[in-house]
Amino acid sequence: MGYQGEFRRAALESGIPDDEISRFGRHLRLVIGLPGYGDGSPVGHIGGLPRLPLGMKWPSAGDTPLPLLLSVDCGALPRVDGIDLPADGTLLFFVDQEMDHEDSSGRYARVVYVPGGTETAIAEAPDSACVRERVDVRAELRAELPLWLEEGEDEDWHEF
Repeated sequence: MGYQGEFRRAALESGIPDDEISRFGRHLRLVIGLPGYGDGSPVGHIGGLPRLPLGMKWPSAGDTPLPLLLSVDCGALPRVDGIDLPADGTLLFFVDQEMDHEDSSGRYARVVYVPGGTETAIAEAPDSACVRERVDVRAELRAELPLWLEEGEDEDWHEF
């Protein structure tokens, strides 16, 4: 049974009518957070050096190497209906945040998927400026509601 099924079962056991559960469930969104604190084993890291497939060059935007923003092990993440992540392998997110902010073309961002079982090695950084401090992250499953359900009636939630 998935997380949504567990939610429905617990609500039914609490005496909440099925139609109310369905109505509320349409607004509930399960989110996988990746905080740099908490319990559990790391599922990835922010910064540091990536494990790239053997022979792969460090992702860049032309002559500019892109810093590793996040590396996450897809097989270590919780499975959630509607979040279509690969079942295994690693997703590597490279981005020059400053340049990407100024240029919305996507030129300064790359996502690399490394399938499970691929031979990899810790990449040597082409430039020390593209290596940030490594911080391990853990998976945290959260339920979130739309702003309009959380804000008071006098809030202008639609402006966000």
